[in-house]
Amino acid sequence: MNGLLMPPGFPTTAFDALYQYATLSRGPYAEEFLGAWNAISYRYRALLDYSDGFEASIKRHGPAPEADIRFKQEKDLFGFFSNAFSVFEAYFFGMYALGAELSPASFPFTTSQDRQRVTINSTIAGYKKTWPDHPIIMTFEELSNDPVYRGLRDARNVLTHRTAPGRTIYADLSNDGPPTADWKLLNSPLDEHTTRARREGVTRMLWTLTAASQSFVETRGSRNEEEFVEGAGTASQSPECLRL
Repeated sequence: MNGLLMPPGFPTTAFDALYQYATLSRGPYAEEFLGAWNAISYRYRALLDYSDGFEASIKRHGPAPEADIRFKQEKDLFGFFSNAFSVFEAYFFGMYALGAELSPASFPFTTSQDRQRVTINSTIAGYKKTWPDHPIIMTFEELSNDPVYRGLRDARNVLTHRTAPGRTIYADLSNDGPPTADWKLLNSPLDEHTTRARREGVTRMLWTLTAASQSFVETRGSRNEEEFVEGAGTASQSPECLRL
């Protein structure tokens, strides 16, 4: 939708189908939806860049480097978790805008205050109220309970609003091997897997969400439904993208 070249792991087919739907609908909140959709692609590319940077640094320098290198590692960690969670915030803001297009009474969206009040929970509540039997509700609720999603949310909140957590460094005095470390935020090893496993989780969840969204709009219809269905394609492709 924006000419950005996305990596193989991105759910391009379903993502573009939703873009096409919003463009053809020409509704009053299409711009808000498209802005959120644009953000998803930027945040996804950014989280991969931050993950790659952190992984390369931790492999080369280890978890206890000099201050300037550690600063860069912390910058990459902050960027990774901030962008990873922002993917889902942008997704649900876009889906709220889509809900406002289809059912304005259930999704207040006319003022700047309305937009500021949009959250993941308010979006889920609006869909449950308006389309309680649609399968997308189950997808939303599964996402909100996913351990990877919850971990990203909690880590982002701490990093953004509270602290830059320290590291517990372990040195093996019996040999000359490099030190290891635990990140106090997650109370788990700080190594190349810290971001790698979570970025795979983001990819998995984003595939599920965008496929559910495509299914949702195909059952809702639009002012240009026939044109949309003809050009949208399907979201049934297998996400071989977990090998990032």
